[in-house]
Amino acid sequence: MSDKNVSIYVIAESSGRSTHLRISYYMAAAIVFFLLLVGSGIFYIVREMVNNSASATLMDENLLLRSQVQDLDLDLVELQRQMELLQMYAAQAEMPNSGPWELDVRYPDALQKTDQILHKMVLLRQEVQMLYPLILQHAEDVSAQKLQFSRIPKEWPCEGVLTSNFRYRINPVTGKRAFHAGIDIGAPLYTKIYAPNDGTVVFSGWRGGYGNIVILDHGQGVTTRYAHASKLLVKVGQQVKKGDKIALMGSTGQSTGPHLHYEIRIDGIAIDPLKYLTR
Repeated sequence: MSDKNVSIYVIAESSGRSTHLRISYYMAAAIVFFLLLVGSGIFYIVREMVNNSASATLMDENLLLRSQVQDLDLDLVELQRQMELLQMYAAQAEMPNSGPWELDVRYPDALQKTDQILHKMVLLRQEVQMLYPLILQHAEDVSAQKLQFSRIPKEWPCEGVLTSNFRYRINPVTGKRAFHAGIDIGAPLYTKIYAPNDGTVVFSGWRGGYGNIVILDHGQGVTTRYAHASKLLVKVGQQVKKGDKIALMGSTGQSTGPHLHYEIRIDGIAIDPLKYLTR
């Protein structure tokens, strides 16, 4: 057994000279085993790297999906509240067929939670967009005398140029037709935004497509919103006076450039700010 060897001949192509290598079977087996061991180690390391990368990607996708579901839940609550307020105003305006509005929403068993929320949101948005302008006009006409107009801001919240009105429009980010429930004021980045009337800060932070937003409560159901800010200068619960700085203009959230999205709401229903601004 000790005489069993493996012979290897190496012949140079240019000169034709040959080199004879002789190694034992045990040495050859050891070399093959070593190469297999190294190859297996490399394969294991590569496989673990691929698996870890796939796991990290899946985790990121799960976190993103969870965030999207939470945003959809918030949007759905807001839409349901708008439907309730629209119904209330329709009743006040003595509109025909202004009884309870109920959507016949039936979900197939196979629909997941995200699909169910999206399905209901589509139906709610269709109802709101169809009824919004008509009911709003009736509601404003009937309840105008009841509103305390002293609570509605009459001053512009910042310097700038009016770039979008309170109306239906093509959303510059989504490309879809939707109701624009405020006005847009364009100005350079970091332009100062002021409180146009006394109020209390009821929200200061990030909110979906609004980006960084401040919401002020002026009393009597009147609130104002200041969206897409680059920096927020007030905190929840803070009392502000007319002319106090509350934020700096930015382009956060669903925005295509620096501007202020400004809303005035009465009992949660958006109204056209241009009807009340003095200049």
